[in-house]
Amino acid sequence: TESVQDYKLFTLDDPFRVVIDVTGTKRKPQTPQKLPTLAEQFGLGVKTIVIDPGHGGRDPGALGVNGLQEKDVVLKVAKKVAAILEKETAYKVLLTRNRDVFIPLEERTAIANTEEADLFVSIHANSAPNIHASGVETYFLSLATSREEMRAAARENAASQSQISDLQEILQDLMQNSKIEESARLAGSVQGELVNGLNSKYGVKNLGVKKAPFIVLIGAQMPAILTEIAFLSNKEEVRRLQDDRYLEAIARYIAAGVRQYAANLNGLQAPMAAGSATSLSPPGPK
Repeated sequence: TESVQDYKLFTLDDPFRVVIDVTGTKRKPQTPQKLPTLAEQFGLGVKTIVIDPGHGGRDPGALGVNGLQEKDVVLKVAKKVAAILEKETAYKVLLTRNRDVFIPLEERTAIANTEEADLFVSIHANSAPNIHASGVETYFLSLATSREEMRAAARENAASQSQISDLQEILQDLMQNSKIEESARLAGSVQGELVNGLNSKYGVKNLGVKKAPFIVLIGAQMPAILTEIAFLSNKEEVRRLQDDRYLEAIARYIAAGVRQYAANLNGLQAPMAAGSATSLSPPGPK
């Protein structure tokens, strides 16, 4: 039997549709099994991970100095992250998209919630008016407090179809998100692995863990982060992003950060068996 606890209703355009995101509890049959870990008792265990390549389709995201598009770079990295996790762990790994298709920001966490994901990692690339700006930063959901965090939120939220009238509900969801503390821990793990790993061969600037009201993270019922892997406004970083070996390195360190967090949360080493990576984007050619 199921019990409905709450629901969110919103509309999307092109084509117009009404989306109802229902939350509740589903009672599972009781079967004899081993005692759960402390993390599992608090509902914090990790079994399913959703990787979200930012932007896509008619939304290219940031544009590089030589025409490189954010949506293409992050899709490549996200696929690599999923491939690494499916090969090296037993976690179920899902992609919100595996091709160049537009998915509204509001639908991405709805997908993760529907799949009962335990972690949500959104991958993006940065841009700034200062062409010398560079580095890696990772965000979790909260109100922005600095000018840079506000700019980042405005840039990444630009594709949202949410209206001003939704602001009160959005802020209410943000402040009631019980996973903010765990999201901050996940962000720290991914940011640390990215910076330390990339600095072993490449020099990257550590811009740290930050907070901002990203719409793509609002409503997530699991720890959720958004990582900005580079600046497309910086010529040197764009040059690196065109090297598949660099993209592979970024993906490996994002995966390492996720594994480190999940292993600590589960109270054991990350499982070492083959899993599966599945795309949840609309059907069509890859």
